[in-house]
Amino acid sequence: MIIKVIKGSDLTAAIRYNTLKVSNEQATVLSTHRLPVDDLTNVSLLEKLMTKISTPLKGFSSKVKNFVFHGVISPEEKDLSDDTLKRLSDDYMKEMGYEKQPYFVVKHQDTEHTHVHIVSVDIDNKGKKCIDDSFSYKKTSEVRKSLEHKYSLSSPQKSKQEAAKQKVENAINFVDKTSFLKNDVEGSDYKKNIQRVLRKVRKDYEFTDFSELNRVLYPFGIKSEVNSEHEGISFFSIDRAGKQNGKAIAGSRFLYSFKTWADLFLQNFKVKESRKNQPNVSKKIVRMLTDQLFKKYAGKITYGDYIEQIRKRGIEAQPILNENGLLLGFNFVDHGKGCTYKASEVDKHLSKELKDRLIEGGVGESPEIRETNRLQKALEELLQIRIKETYGYESSAVKFLQYEKDLYISYCKKFYYANEYNTNFAIEKFIADKTAKLELIKEREEQQFQLEADRFLKMASVVDETKLAELLRSSHFNFEDGKLSDSRRERYSVETAIHFPSFDNYQRTSEDRALTKREIEFYTLVAEKGISQVKFDSFNLDDKLFRFLKPELRVQAQAKMMQDRFVSIAKTETASDVVYKSIMNGMLFGMQGNEVVIFSPTSEAKLVVTDQNIRNYFLSNRDAILNMNRDFLTKSGKASLLYQSIQKFNKVLESDFKKEERLIYICDWMAQHNPQIATDIRRMVEQEQYDKIISHLIKFADADLRFRNYELYKAHAEQKQSASNKRKGKGI
Repeated sequence: MIIKVIKGSDLTAAIRYNTLKVSNEQATVLSTHRLPVDDLTNVSLLEKLMTKISTPLKGFSSKVKNFVFHGVISPEEKDLSDDTLKRLSDDYMKEMGYEKQPYFVVKHQDTEHTHVHIVSVDIDNKGKKCIDDSFSYKKTSEVRKSLEHKYSLSSPQKSKQEAAKQKVENAINFVDKTSFLKNDVEGSDYKKNIQRVLRKVRKDYEFTDFSELNRVLYPFGIKSEVNSEHEGISFFSIDRAGKQNGKAIAGSRFLYSFKTWADLFLQNFKVKESRKNQPNVSKKIVRMLTDQLFKKYAGKITYGDYIEQIRKRGIEAQPILNENGLLLGFNFVDHGKGCTYKASEVDKHLSKELKDRLIEGGVGESPEIRETNRLQKALEELLQIRIKETYGYESSAVKFLQYEKDLYISYCKKFYYANEYNTNFAIEKFIADKTAKLELIKEREEQQFQLEADRFLKMASVVDETKLAELLRSSHFNFEDGKLSDSRRERYSVETAIHFPSFDNYQRTSEDRALTKREIEFYTLVAEKGISQVKFDSFNLDDKLFRFLKPELRVQAQAKMMQDRFVSIAKTETASDVVYKSIMNGMLFGMQGNEVVIFSPTSEAKLVVTDQNIRNYFLSNRDAILNMNRDFLTKSGKASLLYQSIQKFNKVLESDFKKEERLIYICDWMAQHNPQIATDIRRMVEQEQYDKIISHLIKFADADLRFRNYELYKAHAEQKQSASNKRKGKGI
């Protein structure tokens, strides 16, 4: 996590910087502190109150120069919830001494990395300094470490090399995520996607004219077209050949007019001029990488392989071809450093070298690479034969001796002539080298078997006896005559007191699902330390993670999962919000004797509520909560359709992963039961009114998803839409 503090004297500028982002839908107000604002979307009221409360009263003035506090918190983690960001911000301000000061917190989403801004002041209502900001840098550093520990966040203490590598990865990921060349973008998101890209390139790239801008835009599958006569500009999507395949949208629709771009070109030109005598690291990297590739591949290399290798360093190489497909030159775009240049600007000889050495073809089609890939499998099979001849079994430890492509190429090059390879020599040399390591393979094999067998037997100790056969099928172990053996290492076995069903390789089928890494870690932890030591980050009582557990352990695990989620919700919420959010997560409230308990229709697990505030809230609102339960349960106590639908929606709404696509899928499921409600919610999804989905279901659906007073609701919705259309008409 990175925390920056900017001190200044212009309070209005600090407020407006954030509220403008909110007005442009690039940010969201998360919370306010000591500001009487009920509606966080009322930006103008927030501005007025913050300015009024943070300005000295009449008759007083401030002699403090830099009294404005503007903090920026940037966690490394991308999936933090709004609640976590709010708590993180409040804890930071409290530790920094601003607990009694007015401030507001804004989440910015205008960059690839979500972060929060906090605006406050160091003075009281008489203009006197009331916050000690001496040694603020040191104090912020200490607070940051404390918060990282409390919220299990990553530390920014990375080397410059790691930070630069991460920046390149983030830039390439953004290209891959937004490029029209790699993604089919729906019509409703077409403009939004172009806007995201334009916002990114304006912020992170340097270009001094429209031709350089188009170089930067090409990897994103976007092109600009200029009408110099009328000083107009438009943007549209293109295919790999650079031809338009999407609707052109005027730059003014993105608030980026011709003049805006011209001003940016001039600004970038001045910056480049100021650095023209400094060495260009990006160009040096292209020259170095090109030399390395030409040295590594003594023969020809294809366009595809050259472009792929250069891109690994975050640099996009763009070949320029004529009508006949002949290479004329290359342009480069460095996504990590945000610059673009021609091959001739790297080195006056580079264009000619690329024309002479590059040939047509895609990734993996260069002669040496193709030959290497072709023989790799054969070489490993020969090594397996040698191991079997020596030890009588096939090795699974060959993977610990990774096949070296570069080593193979070096063997070939000893007999390199006219682009031909002495493959027989390469095979003999490869096998000879590996055969010398057979003892190491055997030692690794024994150690690996013992470790895996010990871990597997620990797992089996917490598995339902009726599931032991299924556990074996999911592993690579066999069992016969009281001994556990490895299906890949027939000579290794270990005796065990656990009685598995007899099982051998021939009983496995392609339908058997192998144990996942997550399952192996979970069962091992349960066996070694118990359910109480497991920390559940997700909430799904039907998690396949529990598929082998003994019944009593399964119930304990589900109860622990309930407890972890309930504790997580209860950390900062009021009692009413805790109850509501718990129910939305699938945990219902009820009575068991005199105890208030949490339960779920999908599990036998129960959790006694010990928090007195929540107990009191439940008892005060018992009838209303139990009435809600009736809609969530069938007469036999199973999960109703309403309960199922709310859980499906809530799970997706808590995540940003393919949100719209997954919500539409749930609407399709719902349409089988009630097409009217499915249509309504689908419309909400398309209009991104996600916050209305669950409240709509609770308000208008019964347990079997029927509408309550649907006609009345429909009339109200139409009336509201009509009023909205009239307001828009007046504003045109």
